[in-house]
Amino acid sequence: EPADRVTKALVRQVLDDPARRILASVAARGESALDCLRVVELAIERFGPPLRFLSDNGVALNPTRRGYQGLLTRRLQALGVHTIASSPSKPTTCGKTERLHQTWEQWQRAQPEPETLQDLQRLADLFQDLYNNRPHQQLPGRCTPLQAWTATPQAPPPRPNSRAMAPTSNT
Repeated sequence: EPADRVTKALVRQVLDDPARRILASVAARGESALDCLRVVELAIERFGPPLRFLSDNGVALNPTRRGYQGLLTRRLQALGVHTIASSPSKPTTCGKTERLHQTWEQWQRAQPEPETLQDLQRLADLFQDLYNNRPHQQLPGRCTPLQAWTATPQAPPPRPNSRAMAPTSNT
């Protein structure tokens, strides 16, 4: 079996809440903090840092309730981003993201099985383009997430927090 063959992988996505636009998608071999940081850094590289960032309480995303600050949280707070963790046992807090995951999984099952991580990334990129450019039933006038994104005034960038700890390469 080829070394780059995918046996277990997932796709991490960053979703803009009001516009429902996928800002970045990254195929990864697991659920590591580095993979989470990678997809968020990609979204920041493309669109700048958000004012707020909502995530679930997964160890790779936001382990604050477990008593420590994770890699992603430290990075975002250093940029001045207000990080928010969903409430325990309240899946509706991240409902839009959960719905996105369902749509992705349903769409992916209808596609040819990816053989490599690069194949999975190509599928994720295609899905992102399709998702962002199709009318969304929850958006005004059934506009697309891309149309909603471009129609929304850009928020001012967050102010970096010099007291927040920047990520280290060994965390």
